[in-house]
Amino acid sequence: MNAAVYAVGKAITSVINDSGAEKTGYKHQQIREAKGQRDTLLSFISTLANELARRERTERNPPSEAYLKIAELSGARKTGEVLRLLRKLKDELHISNQEIQKNEDAARRYKERKRGYPAVAREPRDMNIETPVEEIREYWRGIVGTPQSFTPTSQLIDWARREGRAPYKNKVSVTEEEWKSIFSKIRPWKATGPDGIQGYWWKHLPEAKLKLKKWCELATRNPGEAVPNWLCRGKVVLIPKGKAGPKGPGDFRPIACLNTCYKVLTAMMARKIHQCIESRFPTEQVAMRKGVWGCTHAHILDQTICKDARWRNKELHMLWVDMTKAFDSVSHKAIKWILTKLGSTPLQIKNGIMQGDTLSPLLFCIAIMPISDWIRTHITPYQTAT
Repeated sequence: MNAAVYAVGKAITSVINDSGAEKTGYKHQQIREAKGQRDTLLSFISTLANELARRERTERNPPSEAYLKIAELSGARKTGEVLRLLRKLKDELHISNQEIQKNEDAARRYKERKRGYPAVAREPRDMNIETPVEEIREYWRGIVGTPQSFTPTSQLIDWARREGRAPYKNKVSVTEEEWKSIFSKIRPWKATGPDGIQGYWWKHLPEAKLKLKKWCELATRNPGEAVPNWLCRGKVVLIPKGKAGPKGPGDFRPIACLNTCYKVLTAMMARKIHQCIESRFPTEQVAMRKGVWGCTHAHILDQTICKDARWRNKELHMLWVDMTKAFDSVSHKAIKWILTKLGSTPLQIKNGIMQGDTLSPLLFCIAIMPISDWIRTHITPYQTAT
């Protein structure tokens, strides 16, 4: 399926590029004509506005020659007729401006596509930066390349005893509206994964979209056969962090470019998991909640508590926790253990937790649910006056 979509996308792109130059020339001609019409409309509007201003001042000076020519062409001589003509010309000016903007945007998009890589990728770089690839590989091998041990502690067992559920037996389906939402979030021209297929083709080729949705449903039922290993792989680009001086292995940020079809699959999985456990999230966990702006919520809560403490002159202690390599260091065994205790149907996770993947933040929030529970049950929160 991926090979067919790639071939269709390449064929369509080739045809568009061949005819693009001719169309762009036609667009430029349209832009020139529309701008000429706009200049004429602006001149007429200015003339009519000046004539109305002259009449309001009740001056005895004769009308301008420009107005007399317009009056002869349009027959607008009375003040009411001039006002109606002025409104009509302003409407035509608005339409003309929209047409110019549309054609300029089309010409700009074609020019950007012809340029190839985005401008930021062609900016001059500091060629003196040496990328220690092997050192970086060994550095990350210890973080994401080695399975992390996991043994449930007494606190985790206690949490599972209170929050655990039997496996969820009912079939959780994805509605057509949810599919529309998933595909609407695909960025059409974002950097591709190893398969080289941009999101645009999955969004706009009807047969490809239908096949992809059916494959996603099959993959959740039988991942061992439906999901090949190559699909879960990504292309990693090393971006230097903004740090002066020599670059060590920890001074590069690895950005993984994933296959779009893989991201659609994980987005669907995230929907299904979220439907099962949405009501089970700790009340303190505002991330991954629909209709809640997590950062805004946290900022308002922080400001409210701080102002309340100052107003009442109360002692206040706050702890900010920053998890180093948070996404990269989450144990797969811990994720699977917590999902099992929450009653989620077992799902094999093959490709780790990568930032930028729709499923990743949900799995991370699930992994720290016991932490939120422990904090709530062992630490007394601040009580405001209201």
